[in-house]
Amino acid sequence: MWQYPSVAGCGDSVWTKGAGLRPATCAGLLAMLPVLAATSSSAQPAVGLAVGYQRGETSYDVEFPFESAVLDAIARGRSRLDWPLDALVASGSVAWRQPAPRVPWEVAFSVGTNLTDPGGEMLDRDWTGVPELQIPMFKWAATRSDCSLHMLVVESTLWLHLAGGFDPWTIPAAEGAALGFGYRHEHYAFRALGVDGWIDEGSGRVPIDIPTDTTSLTYDTDRAMPFAALRLPLAGPFSPIRLDAELRAALLHVLDRDDHVLRNKRFRATAWGAAGGAALTGRAYVAGQPAALRLGIGVRLEASYERTFTGTLSQQYYGDDPGIPGNQTGTPIPDSGYFVETKRWAAWLTTQLEF
Repeated sequence: MWQYPSVAGCGDSVWTKGAGLRPATCAGLLAMLPVLAATSSSAQPAVGLAVGYQRGETSYDVEFPFESAVLDAIARGRSRLDWPLDALVASGSVAWRQPAPRVPWEVAFSVGTNLTDPGGEMLDRDWTGVPELQIPMFKWAATRSDCSLHMLVVESTLWLHLAGGFDPWTIPAAEGAALGFGYRHEHYAFRALGVDGWIDEGSGRVPIDIPTDTTSLTYDTDRAMPFAALRLPLAGPFSPIRLDAELRAALLHVLDRDDHVLRNKRFRATAWGAAGGAALTGRAYVAGQPAALRLGIGVRLEASYERTFTGTLSQQYYGDDPGIPGNQTGTPIPDSGYFVETKRWAAWLTTQLEF
């Protein structure tokens, strides 16, 4: 099972701006497979807990045209924010398995979250340029902020064993390859605290220093990922340790909401892309008392990558931007392109009790 705990429940309108999977519907879909598995009289349950540490970052990149009144030309702007994912994490799981001689299958459900705030800082950088006047893009602002994070991941997977089957009462387990189909939902809720950096207003760099007791920006993102996975056994049937490799590919849909609190501007963006991941799990089993129980203790290593290929960002001022002359309240802002990229690595200590 993919232990990685990153995301949150199902947010508003997962698939589109106006309509989509609502929280109750999404939760029902995620819980459906475990509930169905529990109704099988021959399915055998297992519960697991995992703690680990993850590293990585999630970034969004915006590029947009705007009219430069000073140069009387169409300029281009770019803004990129990098949010850190470094944190202690925890995950809980429940699974049901149908052993041989019937067609062996397994249903798994997991939920996880972060235990600590990110160890790094959020980076915010801005560029501008005027291609039609042959003015190349140059950086005009760079800031960093402390940040807090709440993340939650919910995932449900159906595994179909392709060969060999398995006997959950045998130690070690003799298990063949398995093909998995599932749904994963990730949610991040970031808060940027304070600002430290500089802005170039034309006459040189001006320092910016806002204390960390001020929320400068909020960023909430939901990632919906239906996926397919392949699990391959690497250890032989007589090995005392079960060793599995897992590969997965997913369709990715992103729904982002951002509030630049200090500028009274918020945006909403949707994007489509793809995601992939790989994991290596090693586990040793200890027979329990009564004999029907056994405990698995192991290590799991994971890496994943998410990237969007097409996206649209819509912005609006809900108040005046104090950094710009005039009153921007209600000023229309053209839609712009939107790009999201996420890289993650995680190492887990896992335990699983099988009945």
